[in-house]
Amino acid sequence: MAHVTGYSSRHLYSKFKEETGVTLTDYIRLRKLTLASFMLRRSGRTVTDIVFMYGFDSIQHFSRIFKSHFGISPRAFRNADSWNMNLFFPSAIVTEFSYTTKICNINNKAISAYFSDVIDIDYGFNFLLSSNQGKIITAREIADYYMNMFTNIASNKNHFTVLGEVVPVKGLDVRITTYIGQVSSTPSSSTDHIKIPDRKYICFNHIGAL
Repeated sequence: MAHVTGYSSRHLYSKFKEETGVTLTDYIRLRKLTLASFMLRRSGRTVTDIVFMYGFDSIQHFSRIFKSHFGISPRAFRNADSWNMNLFFPSAIVTEFSYTTKICNINNKAISAYFSDVIDIDYGFNFLLSSNQGKIITAREIADYYMNMFTNIASNKNHFTVLGEVVPVKGLDVRITTYIGQVSSTPSSSTDHIKIPDRKYICFNHIGAL
């Protein structure tokens, strides 16, 4: 990380703790615990799989630091009736994330991209995200959530959901191609632009760090 950022290791550790309130080592440990806890609740993977997926030394080591942070064992956490997202790091309770969304129609547009990336996601489970009163939430029971959503969607035209399902492709659940660039009208014959398919889209606006 010091090499990528161009800072010395000492300065990086100091600035990181100043900005986040925790050391870089603690941040990595807490993030790994958070991801592991999410997998315990949302997937059918064994504890052993999850332990080695996130690079913990052993099941015993993982169980010890997991209980120290969450107050219960990994097995008890998986089987509990509810889970406290405030203990996630960072907290899954979104309070300071400011953004706006709207549904828009895009026709005859293209993007001139100066950066593109492909993101492979391997959660190993179905997931659902929704914009609801300014917070990003997850729903464990997708069918029940959709039933509730459809009863309220008429009064909220900017309501949207993102549903991801496990697909039979080894090594990933979802592949997302991202582009950064300028959107403009362009002749269809242009080879310097990527044509955006004509349809409705979710327009997501946010300024600041993610």
